Amino acid sequence: TGADGMVLLVSGDYVKPVSRFNAGDALFLRVIEADDIDEPARVVVSGGLNGDREEIPLARSAVAAGDFVGSVPTTYSDSPTAMNGILEVRGSEEVTATYVDALRKTGESDVSITATARANTGTDGILALARIGRTESGSTTVTERIRAGDTLVLEVRDDDLNALSLVIEQTTVTVRDEATGDAVEVTLRETSGNSAVFRGEVVTEFGTPRSDELLQVTGESRIVVTYLDAINAAGKVQQAVRFAATTEVGFTGKVEVLTQDGLRPIGSIGAGETVRIRVTDADLNADPRAADAAQVTISGNVANDSVRLPLSEIGADTGVFEALLVTAFAAKGTTPDSGDLLLEVADKEVLDVEYRDQLTSRGEPDAPVVARAVVAGSSPGSLLIVDDEGREIADFVAGSTLHVWLDDLLLTTLSEATSARVAVSSERTGDTVDVVLAPVSGESGKFVGTLPTRYSPSPIPDGTLDVQGGDDVRATYRSVLPDVFRVQVTDTARVRTGTRAKVTLVNPDGSEAPVVLPGSPVHVRIEDADANADRAVPDRIRATVGVQGGVTRTVDLVETGPGTGVFRGDVDTTLGARTDSPTALPLRGGETVTATYRDPIIDTGEAGLAVSATCVAVRVGRAPFTSERVLVDGIADRWPLENVLTVGDGEALVWSQWSRDALFLFVRIRDDEVTVQDVTRWYQGSDAVEIYIDTEPEASLRSSRIDRAAEGTRFAFWFCPKGGGIYGEKPYVGQLLPTRKTNVSPPVGVAAREDEDGYVLEIAIPFRTALPGFDPITSTRRDRIGLNFLVHRSDAPQAWWAEPLAGVLPSTMGMLYLQRPETLGGAGNRVTTRTERKANPAP
Repeated sequence: TGADGMVLLVSGDYVKPVSRFNAGDALFLRVIEADDIDEPARVVVSGGLNGDREEIPLARSAVAAGDFVGSVPTTYSDSPTAMNGILEVRGSEEVTATYVDALRKTGESDVSITATARANTGTDGILALARIGRTESGSTTVTERIRAGDTLVLEVRDDDLNALSLVIEQTTVTVRDEATGDAVEVTLRETSGNSAVFRGEVVTEFGTPRSDELLQVTGESRIVVTYLDAINAAGKVQQAVRFAATTEVGFTGKVEVLTQDGLRPIGSIGAGETVRIRVTDADLNADPRAADAAQVTISGNVANDSVRLPLSEIGADTGVFEALLVTAFAAKGTTPDSGDLLLEVADKEVLDVEYRDQLTSRGEPDAPVVARAVVAGSSPGSLLIVDDEGREIADFVAGSTLHVWLDDLLLTTLSEATSARVAVSSERTGDTVDVVLAPVSGESGKFVGTLPTRYSPSPIPDGTLDVQGGDDVRATYRSVLPDVFRVQVTDTARVRTGTRAKVTLVNPDGSEAPVVLPGSPVHVRIEDADANADRAVPDRIRATVGVQGGVTRTVDLVETGPGTGVFRGDVDTTLGARTDSPTALPLRGGETVTATYRDPIIDTGEAGLAVSATCVAVRVGRAPFTSERVLVDGIADRWPLENVLTVGDGEALVWSQWSRDALFLFVRIRDDEVTVQDVTRWYQGSDAVEIYIDTEPEASLRSSRIDRAAEGTRFAFWFCPKGGGIYGEKPYVGQLLPTRKTNVSPPVGVAAREDEDGYVLEIAIPFRTALPGFDPITSTRRDRIGLNFLVHRSDAPQAWWAEPLAGVLPSTMGMLYLQRPETLGGAGNRVTTRTERKANPAP
């Protein structure tokens, strides 16, 4: 014998027996079998109507040794497929679970044990849609056509939802517009505790989807309401029940303002004029056998009068409605009567003719259709070229930014324009730029824009207006309302011209100064009539003075007198590469000094042009004093070699010193082959050195051009390393200034030596005999001489220590300071500057 086995249909916890289920639910199976059997326990589940059959293996449960559990999914089907793992059933179908017990307690074997459950059925849900608001009684009417703006009433009837007879229950439906994609979930509440009728409402609106409780719809779109029926009469679950409706459309109306005879549409009228108003809308043709009526409202924004004008259909079944509108000029100080049919208007007033279209072709209800007309003259507004403070300008400087101001109230009232466009053109260059004007905040109808300008002889299409001096610039505005205005407004401004400034570097007496001595001031003179702003008092301007790649200083120039247009100013200089003074310009000597003035405007109209003048800083050297006897033998014994003067790129090195009686020079020339072909033509294919000396250098600096009156202070010599003596083996000296002389050794002493690198010259120039009138001992003011060197080489170009300028004496381009020991008195070894001399005047 064995134990009696059992099979059960249970809930998901495998404990509670079930007798009913929904198609789509899982059936949970349990077998209790104390006998020792092979796993799994097998149960056959079959349906009584469809005849579907599935064999389900049950695994041993962890609860007890003789407990086996498992499940089988179900689904609704009218045509099942056996043994596919899913039990397919219909509503009301009885399902049997069969387990074969191998040995019963009685000893009987292979006994079929069964359990049954039945598939549920429900009632079919019914869905309906009605609308509210378009009947005088406000009652609802079940319909399949709605209109944007309707309130839709949604109704569901389903007994399955009435679970509790005394409780008002609820369900939900989804309403969706297939055209816009907008969807709203609506909650329906039971009308009474046991009615099984559920109702709810949703409001429609013409528009595009947005996140709210309104359903956005358009014309001729399909509105679908969906209700999910939990179980229907056939036993199917979660079945979608749908109801569809279509939104209505009409014809889009049109309103026009016409001439009185109705032949031509117009956009502007005159005060006192009679015009014809026409509405075209087939929807208003309610009775094709009779003439129907319509109505429009006309209102103005200045006189603030309004008229409700009735219109009559011009003929049966036409859908065209007309009436005449009489206007009059509104009297000042009176209030228009809005109850009559006379429209009082004012100049530049905008008239709106509004017709309310009950249904457009897009499905929009009660849509305003507006036509506009203007009571206006011939000018579309005012246009001005102004400065940045809004003041009208007659002229401007090339490079300035122009501001364009437009006042056109009708542009904003008659259109949706958020900007205006003005064309600005240049007469001479032919350049044209379109300027987009933006609205002025808080100023209705006012627009402003900016336009950069530039001096240029030819146009460049880059958004900047290219202009020239004396050019007329014209701004032109054409109204974008051609039906209202057919004229254009303009404004012009002229490009200013001036005079071209002249910059000159001068001496204190006003003469032109091509050179400046480091330590002396740089004097700047500028002529510019445009800078003469106030003819009653002297004006002031600024310029800069500097050296290329070095520092720059600002110089203030003062007009020499009221109305002269001539300005003078100077800047101090110091000798040396650096200075602690923030105003003095440091000069080393030999560099180019440039004074630059930014001319605000010149004769061509170009602004900010840099006008400049240059001079050259005098090269500076130092010669120490020696009390020892100098032996002129071409050997550099006891020569101070720290203060060297370099010619060119090292073609020659020159050292100097002086005594009570003479100036000594030691010259080393770099040369591959020393050649002198003719000492009298030393400058042609020969090696030679020219030395230029000026014993009154400051007088020459004040007038450095060549002039005969001061020839007694200027001296020049030439030296050849050989070519002198009987056999030409000795050095040779000749004199160029003040008169030309040959073989002046003595009084000038010279010694020459050649070596593998070139040759050297040691020179002694006595003061009394070679430089008559010059004595640095007796006069402390004679502590400097003008000095320059020119090196001739037989196989290379000539080279200057200080390159002379055209028309300027070579001796003016360099300055040699004779450093004095304290025992001789005077300034000692220092080179004093102009500022120091002011503070400590020499005795």
